[in-house]
Amino acid sequence: MAWVREGECNHCGWCCEQTGQMHATVALTSKSDVTYYRVRGFQIHHEEGVLVQARALVDVRLLCPEHEGERCRSYEQRPQTCRDFPSHPAQIQHTPCSYTFKEA
Repeated sequence: MAWVREGECNHCGWCCEQTGQMHATVALTSKSDVTYYRVRGFQIHHEEGVLVQARALVDVRLLCPEHEGERCRSYEQRPQTCRDFPSHPAQIQHTPCSYTFKEA
């Protein structure tokens, strides 16, 4: 599915502090893993009654060295990746980013 980004940047800094969100998947090896991952917000998945994996949407945090205070020091010359972020609604789910998306 293709998405079209709408709106304007509210300068929240999300793109400078995060690279988005991704699904973290962990293979479960014992029942004791279930409590550990469940209290951290992971969903536990079973297959034919057997524990298989824990999965959660997690933030990927990689601070940009150009981000200083509330602004980007090289905003006008920032890389295309920065200009295009976010490109998918899952990258900003539950964040302060002001962009919205509609299906193309």
